[in-house]
Amino acid sequence: MKNKNIGSDFDDFLKDEGLLEEVTAMAKKMRTSRASLNRLLDENDTSLTLTTLAGAAAALGRRIKLELTPV
Repeated sequence: MKNKNIGSDFDDFLKDEGLLEEVTAMAKKMRTSRASLNRLLDENDTSLTLTTLAGAAAALGRRIKLELTPV
């Protein structure tokens, strides 16, 4: 029995989940690829930059507010 997720690509996963159009639209708004958006949504990926996060926020009509507070 073949696991349907092993060997399938990200587009197939998005199609199966009914998210392909939504993710494609967000990536277009961010002027990036769906693969980049996948990295943004991956909680285990530590390479997220503030620039990428700000782009995602802007695509959602939001902005980033970063605050440093004393411990």
